[in-house]
Amino acid sequence: MANYIIVGCDLSDRNMMLQVAHNQESPQKRSFSNDAEGQAAMVRFVKARAEAVGGARVVFAYEAGPHGFGLADLLQAVQIECHVLAPTHLKHSAKSRKQKTDEKDAVRIFEALRGHLLAGNELPKVWQPDPTTRDDRDMVRARLDVGQKATRVRNQTRMLLKRAAVTAPSSARAFAAVMGNSPIQSRTWSAASALATMPLRVTAT
Repeated sequence: MANYIIVGCDLSDRNMMLQVAHNQESPQKRSFSNDAEGQAAMVRFVKARAEAVGGARVVFAYEAGPHGFGLADLLQAVQIECHVLAPTHLKHSAKSRKQKTDEKDAVRIFEALRGHLLAGNELPKVWQPDPTTRDDRDMVRARLDVGQKATRVRNQTRMLLKRAAVTAPSSARAFAAVMGNSPIQSRTWSAASALATMPLRVTAT
């Protein structure tokens, strides 16, 4: 029979709630702070558990969420197998949805992982992109977000100029007549009109 230390983790901003067991034993609850110190303590704990039962293979799982893949990267760097699960594909009872707690979520993740390891049940894993791919995707999202914001500001500026019945002067003399000799007014008009008419070009690479 395979020798496992099975770890289900509910991850929150401040804490990591773990359910840990050796093969078919009843799971043990442990909690660690979700910071560098707590993560190091958690790694020491699960590795000690594995050594205590003859060098068992540690397998860890948590749900995908706003914390990303940082914990998975950490665990894999110290040779701990880690799966990130799709929360929408994990089984939820109607009661568990109403009475959601970190401990119950950790138990649910633990049971899904143990069912996969010991009974061959399907594990709803998400794809874990490598750090370079993640950086590229974040860059594309950021550039698209900037493009959308620039479009909104440009449209707002056009509407502001339209409501004020301000049109672009046809000549330098007309420009001076409209704006007077104030350099601040001149710069304001130049910036506003340039923003309202500039082409938007955002390239996702």
